[in-house]
Amino acid sequence: GDGLFIIARGTVKVTVGNFLVDILGAGSVIGEMAVLMGVPRTATVTADSPVTALWLTSLGMREIMKSSNVLEEQLWKTAGTRFCENFLGKLEPYQQWTQIDFRRWLSEGKVTAVKNGDTISLTDKIAVIISGQVSHKGMTIASPAMIKSGEVKFINEGRVWVG
Repeated sequence: GDGLFIIARGTVKVTVGNFLVDILGAGSVIGEMAVLMGVPRTATVTADSPVTALWLTSLGMREIMKSSNVLEEQLWKTAGTRFCENFLGKLEPYQQWTQIDFRRWLSEGKVTAVKNGDTISLTDKIAVIISGQVSHKGMTIASPAMIKSGEVKFINEGRVWVG
């Protein structure tokens, strides 16, 4: 992804294949996962009404994020939660949940930046490794991965969603 959009006015439909994923309006960000995580774009976004949007290049977005930790954390929260929705939504039992229940549960999770050597205990929690690598039960696991129990130790910098 070479940039992202911020919708200023209007609405768009987000589809993956023939499946309607979301309808977004003013204030919504599109393309943050590609910018932050370097992953390919997977959705099609189509204007549902006349739309005015702000385009920010990846380089420009990174420059803005350097001056605002709050903005950077909010973008990671949005991207991380969407990433988890895409990643976990294909797995049981999440596949059977209603979309509203699944999204509500995901929104209660937290996306955190981690450094080499940081550990996270997953008692009664699950983690989705968004970026980076962890050591878990003697194995090295690279993102993306879901871990349901135990303790994970990060081998390098990364991001993790815990819920």
